[in-house]
Amino acid sequence: MSSTNRDALYENAINSIVCGIQDFETGESIRVISAVRNIYAGIILLGKYCLLLAAPTEDADLILAQKYVIRFDPLTKKIGFKPAKGKTIDFNDLIDRFKEFNLEWDSKINVLQKLRNSLEHKYSEDTDDVMMETIASCFPAIVHFFKILELDPKNELEDVWVTMVKQNDLYKQLQAQCLDSFKGISWYAEDMLEIECPECSSQLLYQVDATNKYPEEMEIKCRLCDGEFPAADFVESYVAANFDDTRNVQDGGVPQVYNCTFCHHETMVLDEKCYCYYCEETLGECIGNCGDGYLTPDTVSFENNSMCAYCADRMNKND
Repeated sequence: MSSTNRDALYENAINSIVCGIQDFETGESIRVISAVRNIYAGIILLGKYCLLLAAPTEDADLILAQKYVIRFDPLTKKIGFKPAKGKTIDFNDLIDRFKEFNLEWDSKINVLQKLRNSLEHKYSEDTDDVMMETIASCFPAIVHFFKILELDPKNELEDVWVTMVKQNDLYKQLQAQCLDSFKGISWYAEDMLEIECPECSSQLLYQVDATNKYPEEMEIKCRLCDGEFPAADFVESYVAANFDDTRNVQDGGVPQVYNCTFCHHETMVLDEKCYCYYCEETLGECIGNCGDGYLTPDTVSFENNSMCAYCADRMNKND
């Protein structure tokens, strides 16, 4: 199989998946059946392409052959193999071939295969809703194949990617991946998922460099629309969502959220001492003699971050 034919196989896989998801989007009975057939065919083709990319320099026809014929060379006294005439690998062969190539197979595809066989050879007793749920359950498998290929499904599938992401199973899977990208941040927490993309309102924000540990250096994008979210805005949204400053003040207490003395973002939080979630600077206890305890942006001296304004003023007067 030439490189051109390999590309054609991939193109057919994408076209089948896209057509199937477009059928799925309508929710119409006849189109749901078409969606099953198209998406199943696309997944099988995409799986075959995964095999070809796993061994890019090997004979593609040999990789995809269902049976082989031994070929003996009387001159060299060596044997080889060539594809037998006939079919390429079927569904069960593809699963076995994945194991032989040390590639992970997603068992959710097996359920779609049973549904497709029922529709092809007899009929299905499943309702349209059940069939649509079966289709949607396979969306993570499609994403898994793209991961094997080291390709971004959003770019490959374009418009239908949004439809896929909105299905619950895939959405939860992507949320978990997005959350994991923030694990290096010291204040990492699951409630990061509550922050919405300012462009599309999805909760699929992720850190491009998952190894980054510094909030100020975060590059944040949306997995759904590819929009960018400035790090400072992201941290301010997180602080606003997790610290109820209004209630604290109304109850007679001091403010809990401040404009940071160092980076000037609304990201400094008073919790025993003031800590900025963006620049990670802190305000300690006043080193003067006032005995007021920990400093806040409201009490700290503009001239000396280790003293309150009162103590700094007294020190200047004594000088």
